[in-house]
Amino acid sequence: QTDSSEWHRHSALPHNVQSRAEQSVFFMGGPFTPSNFGETFSIWDNQYEENFFVGVGYQHFLYSYGSFRLGVEAGIGLRAGENGSAEVWGGTVAQLTNFDIGALNITPSIIFGLSAVTDYVGVEADRVAALGHPAPVLFYFTPEIAISSDTNPEWEAFVRIQHRSGGFGTIAEIDASNAPVVGFRYRF
Repeated sequence: QTDSSEWHRHSALPHNVQSRAEQSVFFMGGPFTPSNFGETFSIWDNQYEENFFVGVGYQHFLYSYGSFRLGVEAGIGLRAGENGSAEVWGGTVAQLTNFDIGALNITPSIIFGLSAVTDYVGVEADRVAALGHPAPVLFYFTPEIAISSDTNPEWEAFVRIQHRSGGFGTIAEIDASNAPVVGFRYRF
């Protein structure tokens, strides 16, 4: 029987990938913006709605190769403000393993899937009205940057854009909603 260090030495994956947790839970929140997806990245230049997103989710990684990991994510959120609305989403997570800067680890990810809402809030309600038909199910797409430390690698802070759209007209011609959010994740 081989010990853990012997297994890591013979594995094709780097040690930091082997030691990374395969599952996580997280919570996040942030305000909606009337900006389109590309403009949302300029968080200092954005205007923000009074509508707010809060959500919780779960990730499970199923496949790793070199510095690449692939998994699934599911979540549920509340879109609060002038109207209340619930959102559920699920999709695929593509992640590069962390880049180390001293004791800090920076991990980029992209999540792509589907999102369903019970109602529309803020500028999304105006955009759906202009579309002329309901769009409760749209694509979910979010880039994410997570930061963790060597001292507590199971905890991560992250920023992402909670984005729903028609996927360049695939489902509908709409950039429905965008919310820059901040979150915390526990990996296990």
